[in-house]
Amino acid sequence: MLSLFMIPLLFYFYHRREKYQSGQIENTIVLILLAFAITYIHPVTCLFVILAFFVFISSLILYKQITPQRTQNIDRNYTIPLIMFIAFFMWYFSYASIHNSVRSVYRFLVYRSGISTFDSQTSQLAMAELSLSQIIELFIYRYSAMAFYLLISAIATIIVLKWCLGRNTKLEPMDFSYAILFIVACFVTAFSVFAFTGEGGFIRPSRFFLIIAPIISGLVIYKFIDNRATQQTINTNRRGHSRKKIVISTTTILILVVVLVSIYNVYESPRVVIPNLQVSAMDVVGTEWFSNHHDTKVSTTVAGVGVRRFEDLTFGREYPYTDRARLDREHIPSHFGYDGNKSVAETFEFEARYLLICELSRVAINAFPENVRPLAHHYTKDDFAKLTADSAVIPIYSNGEFEAWYVKGQKKRI
Repeated sequence: MLSLFMIPLLFYFYHRREKYQSGQIENTIVLILLAFAITYIHPVTCLFVILAFFVFISSLILYKQITPQRTQNIDRNYTIPLIMFIAFFMWYFSYASIHNSVRSVYRFLVYRSGISTFDSQTSQLAMAELSLSQIIELFIYRYSAMAFYLLISAIATIIVLKWCLGRNTKLEPMDFSYAILFIVACFVTAFSVFAFTGEGGFIRPSRFFLIIAPIISGLVIYKFIDNRATQQTINTNRRGHSRKKIVISTTTILILVVVLVSIYNVYESPRVVIPNLQVSAMDVVGTEWFSNHHDTKVSTTVAGVGVRRFEDLTFGREYPYTDRARLDREHIPSHFGYDGNKSVAETFEFEARYLLICELSRVAINAFPENVRPLAHHYTKDDFAKLTADSAVIPIYSNGEFEAWYVKGQKKRI
């Protein structure tokens, strides 16, 4: 998020350096500092910024071909993107994880290995068997704000392209540049959604066109409501003042609508079918007790508990790894495995281990619609009653919201 919020500031100093002769040295220094900061904060944001710089330069060249009579001198300065490109490769390609990510994208493009975000989301939707009304409701709560931004910005981009082709329009090259950049950002989002980039969900891949959306929309709206800009971009008449009021009123209403629908997606809730993952004070207290008293030789299986985060909070990041809990990557099975086994010990193949359960484990199922709850990973009151009565399980800690259980280890019966 920090790297994304730095993009508008970076663009500001880039355009300021290109437009004004005064303060060239100061603007260049700040621009280089921001470029380096974004490069080392996040690799994907760095690549997008590099792409944006090349779009700026290429769009001005294209603008000169479309409207030669209106084009100012073009500064083809590739210094900043080249510096970022070199720094990106020198820094990130020294990490094996980056190599693996690049290879994963290459395998998907060449061998179609891996599952795209779109295929993954649609398969889950098909498995849930939601009704049409539930799908529409879920889309409104999760993605309607993004859809509004996409629609408004697409209309603004079409208007800019229309103005660009008009003979009597004195459009600034920067408006055309951001229209092209918005189109490119949409293609980047589409590639992340329909191809494979390792980024899950629809919201995360949409962050780049969402960054450009208010810029291109703001530039177009400004043309309509500013008197000087209006006289330059559209044919004014006696209805110009009324048109200005309509634009201001419509823009205000759209902003309010987007803000209102965005409220539903600020936090996890049943409306967006995502359990709330906020941490409680009892979770902190319980995991601190467990970290101080557990046997490091025994594996730990969790349900809705981020043990690693709590250990970092309580003891710091330098807490010795050998003293940390041995976490099993597999979560506690649904119904604690009682739907297929008579005992939890049988579920875990008679190996000794700890079971950590928090309040989220009990209530998370309420975030799902009733018709899909049987398909979700969950535990019922009957499951907890069976766990309490299970002779192979010993309760070792409970504070009302956090529970720690010990599963006895025993030899597997033949």
